[in-house]
Amino acid sequence: MTELLETTYNKVLALDVDWPIEDFIVVKLVEDYRNYWKPKEIKTILLAESHVYTEKNLIRTRHCLNISGYPKGYVRFVYNLAYGQSNILNEPLDKNTGTHQFWNLFNQIVDKNFQVTNNPNAGSKLKEKISLLKYMKKSGIWLLDCSIVAVYKNKEKPSKNDYNKILDTSFQNYCEPIIEECNPNNIIVVGKTVYDLVIGRLSNKGYNIVWIHQPNAIISSSKRRGIANTGI
Repeated sequence: MTELLETTYNKVLALDVDWPIEDFIVVKLVEDYRNYWKPKEIKTILLAESHVYTEKNLIRTRHCLNISGYPKGYVRFVYNLAYGQSNILNEPLDKNTGTHQFWNLFNQIVDKNFQVTNNPNAGSKLKEKISLLKYMKKSGIWLLDCSIVAVYKNKEKPSKNDYNKILDTSFQNYCEPIIEECNPNNIIVVGKTVYDLVIGRLSNKGYNIVWIHQPNAIISSSKRRGIANTGI
C-alpha cells in the first residue's frame, strides 16, 4: 500500500489549494500507526476526516514504549499512544493535547468503559488506551481517514473548495480501494460533510453505511446522531 499512498499523496500535492500539505514522511508515519492497529478481519470501518497537522520536525520526538513493531515517531493521531500523553515522550512537547473526543467515541462503539479520559493516573491511562485499541482490533473495528493529509491545523481548516478537492482526491485514490479490499459489513462515517462527499461512491456497493456527528460538534443532545442512533 506504500506505493498507492505515495501516488495519492503526489496527486494531492499537485492540487491547486491554498493549504499547507505535510511532508510525505509524516503521512507515511500516520499510516504506519493506522496499519499497526488494523484488524485481520475488518467488520466495521470508522471513516473520519483526517489526523491533525503535524510538522515534519516533530516526528523526531519519540515515545519510550517497548512494543514490538510499533512505530516510534510522533504524529498528532489518535492511534499514536503518545498523542495527548507527554509522559511517554523522550522530550517535552508543546500542544500535545490529544483528542479525548475520539477515545470517548471508541468507548461508545465497543459499548465498554475503558478509563481513558479524565484518568489522572498516567500509567493507568496508558494501559486503558492499549486495552481499548486491542479490543477494537480484536472486534474488527478500524479507524480510516478520508484524507491522507491533515485538514485541521491550529483550529483552522481549508476553504470549502480546497477541503473538497483534498478529500475527494484522497478518498477516490486511496481510501476507496482500501475499503473495497477490506469489504466491511459496516461503515460509520464521522461527520455529515464527509458522509456527503463519499456516499455517492459507496452507496451501491452493499455496505451498511450510516453517519454520526463529529464527537466535538456543538449540537444539542436531542439532535445529536451518535453510535446509539446507528443500530450497529
